[in-house]
Amino acid sequence: MPAAESAAPISLESGAPIERTEPAAESQLGDSEKSSTTYLLRLTFVAGIGGVLFGFDTGVISGVLVAIGDSLGGVELTATQQEVVVSATTFGALFSSLAAGRLADGYGRKPVLCWSAVLFAVSAVWQALAQSFGSLTGGRLLAGVGVGLASMVVPAYLGEVAPEQHRGKIVVADIALVTGGQVLAYIVDSLLFDVKNGWRWMAAFGAIPPIIQLFGLLTLPESPRYLILSSRRQDAQDVLSLIYPYATRTDLVDKVEAVEDSLRAEGAGEGKKEDLRELLGKIWFVRHNRRALIVAVGLQLLQQVTGFNTLMYYSATILELAGFSSNPTRAALCVAFANFICTCIALRLIDRLGRRPMLLFSLAGMVVGLVALALSFKLLSDHISESDATPPANAWASYFCLFSMIAFCSTYAFGMGPLPWLMQAELFSTEVRGLGGGIASAACWLGNLLVSATFLSLVKGISASGAFWLYAALAAAGIAFVFLRVPETAGVPLEEIPALFDSDDLARDE
Repeated sequence: MPAAESAAPISLESGAPIERTEPAAESQLGDSEKSSTTYLLRLTFVAGIGGVLFGFDTGVISGVLVAIGDSLGGVELTATQQEVVVSATTFGALFSSLAAGRLADGYGRKPVLCWSAVLFAVSAVWQALAQSFGSLTGGRLLAGVGVGLASMVVPAYLGEVAPEQHRGKIVVADIALVTGGQVLAYIVDSLLFDVKNGWRWMAAFGAIPPIIQLFGLLTLPESPRYLILSSRRQDAQDVLSLIYPYATRTDLVDKVEAVEDSLRAEGAGEGKKEDLRELLGKIWFVRHNRRALIVAVGLQLLQQVTGFNTLMYYSATILELAGFSSNPTRAALCVAFANFICTCIALRLIDRLGRRPMLLFSLAGMVVGLVALALSFKLLSDHISESDATPPANAWASYFCLFSMIAFCSTYAFGMGPLPWLMQAELFSTEVRGLGGGIASAACWLGNLLVSATFLSLVKGISASGAFWLYAALAAAGIAFVFLRVPETAGVPLEEIPALFDSDDLARDE
């Protein structure tokens, strides 16, 4: 990036001045030959267990809903109660994701990762021991708090430690771990479906990954960008030396100074900690921050309102209605596995093809998959009531429904699944990244809450076919949003991304 012209001292969040005696040279740490692949893999794996937990929690409830029967008080859950159990996690995630940004900026990325792991472990045991609808809902709500923290902080942390050339792959690796967590959940669901009280073991299994993560977090360093923001310059340089063991001391100093320059340009360095009102003003009234917020929030809402998580939460229920009644979790495993494989493909291509082409292709494929899903349910007897739902016997239509679900989830995983989280970690300037990421994550969970709490009611009101036609229309509208609003960020250093939003080539928001 261009050298800084000013030699004045800057003062970051803690108020300690850092003297600058000469301009900062352009950082060369984007060079992948200077980074440690082994160390980056370890960082990605340990932090990414949060993604596994995120995915497991969204996937395991699908099997729990069809296996729980009358285990809670001798009465089966109604459709409304099922919606409450599912949406409780989303409700908890909505509020914790809003707080996650401020917590990550105030206490660091690593402590928030630790808190989320503890919440996941406690909530898993709580759900496994639940004896009532209210107790189960409380456990799901606590899990949602952990999900909200992890969903915002893990991508932000990985985006901050990754070299520019590998940033897409590393952040999307977390999304691949999310889909891997969903596959794991469906495997556990399938194996325990016919076991007495198997749903309790399904929930209890979720306590294992966070315990593993807590031990791994003992050796995980703090984000170097957070350390610089907190005026811990030498600590940041020490962390960078672990990520880039083949870099010279000059390279490391230049990288630290490049981040300091971006903080100076963003206005950090006033010698005081800004309150929430000041940060909200900067994120909305500074044009590049406002445009970044519109894109990040828009992508997260679009990811949810197109209906993917209805298939994750209710896939076993949907497939049971479509005729897979003996063990619907086995058929649902096919959907989760396709999602995982296509996310891994996206991981390989994301820094090569670019963000915009993958988003546009993904949305177009999702429209096709949703239209096919709507048509398949039109062929099936799809109008549901709480007490009267007889699975249809039309085998070829049932398999057409399953194929349509796989097609939709595969194209979703290729772009709209991972990219909103990746771009959320990229788009915001360092000063407002925590708050901006928190708002975008909250938008994600608001959209998730909307679809998870209304899907069964929507199916009863306008039929399953009508619901998927609605999702298809929203995905089609998303194509226009991406084409007009979303810039290409592949290979662009984080410090230079805000400048993309100052370009008049993007559609104006004024």
